[in-house]
Amino acid sequence: MRELLEPLLPIILITLGVVATAVWVFLQSKASPVIKFILVPATILGSLFVPLFVHGMLGFSVKLQLPKEVNVIAHKVVVIANRKERIEVWAATKESSRLYNLPYSKKLEEALQEAAEGRKNGKNAKLKKGTSSDAHDGEQGGPEDNYEVQLVPPDGFTAKDAPEE
Repeated sequence: MRELLEPLLPIILITLGVVATAVWVFLQSKASPVIKFILVPATILGSLFVPLFVHGMLGFSVKLQLPKEVNVIAHKVVVIANRKERIEVWAATKESSRLYNLPYSKKLEEALQEAAEGRKNGKNAKLKKGTSSDAHDGEQGGPEDNYEVQLVPPDGFTAKDAPEE
């Protein structure tokens, strides 16, 4: 929760100031009491959602599962107190791109490292969620760790245009 509130503190304070000013103006106006009775609570309730909308628009990483198939643009392992805590993945789908905040796992880090190597060689790195039939062979981790990397030529190139390996 702190991760959500800390970067939004200035926005929350500004929103509170604007709401307080708006409520004061509404109360001081010569509008009918019915309009005041509707506008004051509506303003206060509406302001509660401002930080949530702003958070989604500012590009903060979100704690969501990756879609089934994404193009990996970049990733970063976040280390806190000499411990790998999470992985931030900048991923693109056909609709948009987003920064995801995923729990750390060794398998996911290895898959993303393989994707990074492919990007260095000029290929698009597609990360696909593995099927539930893929076994973990007794290793720790859940289905969210089960990803496959496909390295494909950049968009617009066909297999015959790809460099020889």
